[in-house]
Amino acid sequence: TNGALILFDLTSNATLSHVNNWYDDVIKTAGKVPILIIGNKKDLPYKSAIGDRAKRLCDSLGLDLFLTSAKTGDNMNEVFKVLTKKMMKNPETGVETNG
Repeated sequence: TNGALILFDLTSNATLSHVNNWYDDVIKTAGKVPILIIGNKKDLPYKSAIGDRAKRLCDSLGLDLFLTSAKTGDNMNEVFKVLTKKMMKNPETGVETNG
């Protein structure tokens, strides 16, 4: 079972602008796998406009957005719980598997 995390830096508008390309790369390489978008460095000051733009992008792609801090560990467990749960679902039926 496969899945992907696409990370961008909440303090850098430039990294957010690459998310669409990275999303396309994942789809081309791995096919339809669970993907989560992660805005990292939530522990640092960032402009809420970047977070708002990220939310709109994720909504348009139908993906979940998580704001995290690798430094403090904030929200990291939730990211991996959600990704693991999505990866355990059968992609054709949406039913969780036992393995």
